[in-house]
Amino acid sequence: PPPPPPPAAAAAAAVGEYRDRGIGVSVTDAELRAGVLQAPSGVDLGAAALCFQRQISNFSENHRHQQACLYADFLPPDRATLDEGAKRQLDSLRRAIPNALPTRNIYRYDCKWKDGRESQAEIGAKLSPIDTEDVRNMCAEIRQALVDRLETAIIFKPPAVDALGQELMAQSAYYDRVGGDCLARDATIERINFYLYRGDGVHTPLVLYGEPGVGKTAVMAYLASAWTSAAAMGAVDAPPPLVVARFCGVTEAS
Repeated sequence: PPPPPPPAAAAAAAVGEYRDRGIGVSVTDAELRAGVLQAPSGVDLGAAALCFQRQISNFSENHRHQQACLYADFLPPDRATLDEGAKRQLDSLRRAIPNALPTRNIYRYDCKWKDGRESQAEIGAKLSPIDTEDVRNMCAEIRQALVDRLETAIIFKPPAVDALGQELMAQSAYYDRVGGDCLARDATIERINFYLYRGDGVHTPLVLYGEPGVGKTAVMAYLASAWTSAAAMGAVDAPPPLVVARFCGVTEAS
């Protein structure tokens, strides 16, 4: 005999059966397929999806209970006969979803039907015929699993990208590194420092020029690093200088 179809294919076949009968899939089914079974290849399902499955261990022998329709699909008009097509569709999804996720993301719960042990008051109040303690434990574990995932996502959330901050850090690291290689340029640095220190109110620009490779960048990097460090340590007279250093090519943005 041919091998059984994989769970995802079986789930698709069950959906096809319903479409042939003119019945569309539910929103939940459509979301499960789009978000898990047919998720784009770049989606990390281990981080994006959790599966919580509840199994009512003794439901089959209690499916005629008046509240059984809350836990299974029945055929109209009397709602007394289980909808086997809907059951196959659900069973296919129950197999396909866990197979698409890592084992650590799957939580299964075995709940028990009360076997007719509920009181008439409970029946009249339409309280759950599933054992209350099972439901309570299941809800507590689901809540804890979600809390754990949210806390992990918050802790490991990558920081927001600060483009300006990254550019400033890259520029600062560059002129600190390159400035350390500035050698035998004492006379040039002294002249520039005299220009910066004079404070006579004359704000004419100073242009540093020369042939390629003579050390213009190293001199400017040294001065940017030295004046930034001096201002940070309070080693200059007030007001401290404002250093704006931007070396082209340090980053893609520059």
